[in-house]
Amino acid sequence: HDHFFIPGRPFLDELVIRFDDDPQAQMVYLEHQDVDILPLFIDPEGIDRLKKNESLIVTPQGYEAMGAINWLAFNFLRKPFDDKRVRKAIAYAIDPAFFNKFMNRGSSVRATGPISPFSVFYEPDVRMYDLDLKKAGDLLDQAGLTVKTNGIRFSVTLDYIPIIPSQQHDMAFYMKRQLSKIGIDVRVRISKDFKEWADHISTWDFDMTMDVVYNWGDPIIGVHRTYLSNNIRKGVLWSNTQNYRNDKVDAILGRAAMEMDLPLRKKLYSEFQRMVTEDLPVVWLNVMSYQTVYNKNLGNPPISIWGIHSPFDELYWKKAPVKTYVSIEPLGTEETDLEQVGHKAINLLKQKRLLDACEILEDQTNSYLDLEHSGLHVIGFTTNGSVFLDNSGQMKPGMDISGLRDLMGHSIVEQLVRSRDGQGDNPIRIDGVWPNPVTHHVGTMNVWCGKLTEDDCICVLRWE
Repeated sequence: HDHFFIPGRPFLDELVIRFDDDPQAQMVYLEHQDVDILPLFIDPEGIDRLKKNESLIVTPQGYEAMGAINWLAFNFLRKPFDDKRVRKAIAYAIDPAFFNKFMNRGSSVRATGPISPFSVFYEPDVRMYDLDLKKAGDLLDQAGLTVKTNGIRFSVTLDYIPIIPSQQHDMAFYMKRQLSKIGIDVRVRISKDFKEWADHISTWDFDMTMDVVYNWGDPIIGVHRTYLSNNIRKGVLWSNTQNYRNDKVDAILGRAAMEMDLPLRKKLYSEFQRMVTEDLPVVWLNVMSYQTVYNKNLGNPPISIWGIHSPFDELYWKKAPVKTYVSIEPLGTEETDLEQVGHKAINLLKQKRLLDACEILEDQTNSYLDLEHSGLHVIGFTTNGSVFLDNSGQMKPGMDISGLRDLMGHSIVEQLVRSRDGQGDNPIRIDGVWPNPVTHHVGTMNVWCGKLTEDDCICVLRWE
């Protein structure tokens, strides 16, 4: 923007934003330098994998001001969650050490209350609920929810946000298993998309739900909204959807909102945290272990306390990435259409980024894809069998095909790489377990395989 209000900025000429919520695809695009920066990445296995890539930097810096807390929320309008003993029993059945240390591979920290441990207003001296199944059972007995002959005390429905699998889907099914140990039958309700989940929660159509709520920079912005009784607003997500009411909490948050003296304000929020951890409108689980992954040649990466939410006006390339492509021999007069399409696909990928090229490769009018007639289509994979391109939609980026074998038990990937490297026929004929993406029948296919880079193969397939 020529008229940006700070002279000389922004340093970059263009920012291109892509949307893809599949962690496997995100990793593939980063590893192939088709994406330069990825915010809010949270897949534990993926974090370990990306840390091994010498061209990338993986850091948890940049999210301290957000305070994203993952929690289990109760609906106070539905029994038995109006009973504090039941909520506490559920808290005692959950093992924070297990999901922080093992499920999240040590990348997340425990949330002990409504305010993030990274906040200046955090109070560590609050009521804690460590794993204690006996205490949980005793509390349920006291609440009159005894175990029936079938081993179940009562049944509940648990919702979760249908994104961030490691923090929502996986945690929901962990809850199902854990709560079964104290006689609670949990039925996980799976929403088809975020809107469906949001509609259930905002209209109070739930028993329990997994949720993620941000503290943001000040408790007034991100914390008050969950606990103030005057913020119980049907149809409004991330309000007080629990229907939690406590006059003392309302009063203390009102005072804290107007207090200008920082030590006094801290004292008020400390008292607030002790109150709500006793009432337990939600079970606070962990602070989300967001990571930012970026190309090591980027200067001034967004890793301040606001992270990716910061301006990008000072972001620049110290050294722009350059991909090393392998040159291919020019086509002769006798090449098959498989090889012709392969050459066209390789040249296209050299001219455009993978994400842009995919749109062209998936267009049947451009001759790269002909599933209705010949079964012709283009795939790309690394020499170790990780898919980064399939214009038929049969395989997703990141899918591992290294284990695929033909009917003789030979590795399909190894055969294709040898063919690519001139150690056999090219095209090659394979009888294998790779199904036709239209008929889904396994059959014989003819494959031409060429080099994009030393590590990347581009193949064109046709089924007989």
